Amino acid sequence: EECLAVAFARDARGRKDGFVCVATTDHCVRVLYADTFKFKVSLYGHSLPCLCVGGSSDGKLLATGSSDKTLKLWGLEFGDLRRSILAHDDAVTGLQWLRGTHYCITTSKDGSVKQWDCDRLETPFVQLFRRGHTSEVWSVASNPDGSALYTAGADRALRCWARTDEPVFASEEQDAQLDATLDKLGDGLDEVAQPGASGHIIPAKTSHAAQKGAERIAEALELAQGEAAVRAAALEKGTQPPAPSPLLLGMAPRRYVLRRLGDLTSAADLEPALLVLPVDLVAVLLEFLADALDGDESVDVELCARAAALSLKLHAREVSAHAPLRRPLLKLRDALRKRLDAERALFGRNLAACRIAKLRS
Repeated sequence: EECLAVAFARDARGRKDGFVCVATTDHCVRVLYADTFKFKVSLYGHSLPCLCVGGSSDGKLLATGSSDKTLKLWGLEFGDLRRSILAHDDAVTGLQWLRGTHYCITTSKDGSVKQWDCDRLETPFVQLFRRGHTSEVWSVASNPDGSALYTAGADRALRCWARTDEPVFASEEQDAQLDATLDKLGDGLDEVAQPGASGHIIPAKTSHAAQKGAERIAEALELAQGEAAVRAAALEKGTQPPAPSPLLLGMAPRRYVLRRLGDLTSAADLEPALLVLPVDLVAVLLEFLADALDGDESVDVELCARAAALSLKLHAREVSAHAPLRRPLLKLRDALRKRLDAERALFGRNLAACRIAKLRS
């Protein structure tokens, strides 16, 4: 595999020889012993190639940034994923640790430079460096004491950021980021900001479950897509469609997809699984959801609505740029409105019946 980034990481146990971390095009980061180049561990978790990698000065954390817009933090001793942060609206192109701290600076193709406190689980975002680059930012570096940062980008600019005594309040910075996101929402689907603008976190404890959930959804979509293609070809030829495949448990393709989605019992399980699902399969999922809502009276409307909303939230820019999806999206919108209106009417009737029963009692 081609190598995209390499960095040296200290050993947290104080050994003289540390580790060499190499990011490759197969979305993996391989950790090797620096003195012998003997393999230690592989770090899997990114859904797109990793573009930058770096270790903290105490050797306790390794950070990786990827084209999937995430910043991931790892423990080097066992290769465990500590947490995953949707850091930017586009690919994370560079990162730099500040010596003696767990502050990490990231740069991105979205033109932004951000600071993160990697010791904080709930709200690691610290600040956005404003009035900076006007195009993609490709690299970042700091001086030894961390009092100055240097960034370079596609706008042909080299910028220096100096530390000041002015305090930075993370909550105010997060509110400013949220306001900016809401402003973008009014500019149409093509301008929708990604969840990373608010520093949304996927907890490390769900990372393994998220990967497994995404694999199950991807497998179900691929099986269902193949079965649907076979049935469509049979109908086109005017022949009898084949019996339901045992691989789909004897179910119709869209029923099987919904069954697999239903296995993820809550939004907390479904969201991280959809996040790491490849965008081309997200498009397939939206088409199945539109078909299910439009043609199946017994479908789980809540599950379909939740899956559709999360998919559009997490992959809005990519989905809006996918022209063949426009018709299924309109179909999905109309079907969801019709089903939700019916559910609302049913709820109103049940509520009225309960009130009448209460009055009669």
